Amino acid sequence: LNSSYDSYRNTRDTVALTRDLEVAFDCEAGNYTLIYEIRDKRTDLYVNKKINLEFASDFAHGWYVVKDVNGETDIDFVYPDSTVRDNAFSRINRRKLKGEALKIEYQASGYRQEITNPDGTVTTKQVAALFVFSKEDLGILNATDLTVYKNYDDFFYDIPQKRTPQNFMKVGTRDLALINGGQLYLLYGMAKNVGKMSLPMVGDYDLADGMVAHRNKGMMVFDQKSRSFLYSNGFNTTSLVKFPDKKLQDGSWAVSANGLDADLITLQPRNTPSLTQPSLAYALMQKRNREEYYLADIRFDGGYPFTSFDTLSNSYQVAKADVFATHQVASCIYFASGSTLKAHIVSRDNSLPVSVREKELKSFP
Repeated sequence: LNSSYDSYRNTRDTVALTRDLEVAFDCEAGNYTLIYEIRDKRTDLYVNKKINLEFASDFAHGWYVVKDVNGETDIDFVYPDSTVRDNAFSRINRRKLKGEALKIEYQASGYRQEITNPDGTVTTKQVAALFVFSKEDLGILNATDLTVYKNYDDFFYDIPQKRTPQNFMKVGTRDLALINGGQLYLLYGMAKNVGKMSLPMVGDYDLADGMVAHRNKGMMVFDQKSRSFLYSNGFNTTSLVKFPDKKLQDGSWAVSANGLDADLITLQPRNTPSLTQPSLAYALMQKRNREEYYLADIRFDGGYPFTSFDTLSNSYQVAKADVFATHQVASCIYFASGSTLKAHIVSRDNSLPVSVREKELKSFP
């Protein structure tokens, strides 16, 4: 039985040496090749036949839904026929995550996890993982059966004093980024590792929740102390750097990304991070001590980040929303307050009335 479970190292096990094969397989979910071989011991001639096998788990097809009930986080699994497996995480692990639900991310392969073998030895495998975060806790899970690979304390070499996850992002196939307690943690997937976060980026800063990823330039974040946008300039780095300012053709200076007179409301990515193309995003900010708002159209590639920086009046409901999302093609921000989903059209034409730029899309019961 030849296993391609480890995407970088195939492993082969002999399951039988008899002519008739009658064996019950107990394998991890993944793709396998069953190889039958007949060999003439006298001439050493042989013939073989290969059959592809796929072992699937109970969570092979469907949707993970992270939720919170009474201040604790759990996971439901919804099957394609709409059948729901309620509280799948807590039923398997006999506990929930403390705190309100924050985020869930899936990594199809390449997450490095130390596995204890039956003989007591420990090996590092590259596995599929599910990252589940609440506002007070986290769990790194085996994506095939929802058992726990790592708890909060296991995810760090130096456990943070503040147990307050704010945001998490998987970038590309293996790089990871986490904001916890106002600090940025990075895991560079190409380096040798066992799936743990090392020390946070050094410096005197306190990050807001939002971040934008670029495969080469790392993570773009907003520091609430200096009220500045910063970036990590890669994933194998130790400190955050400032964005450059931009001088316009008339000799004046464009709005700086440093020392803004505003607080960040939300920073929303608009496209999938690339190695060669800029990352796009919208940043919605509130002017300090005033009911005025800024909307920045962002192009993140290490250069000056703003393609536009416009003022919004307090007539726009997007600035007061609870939930935000963006479209990868359309220039709009989806937002929700309560049970109503709306869209804000991003436009530099200030003559457009609010009723044109903001539309209700759907109201849920």
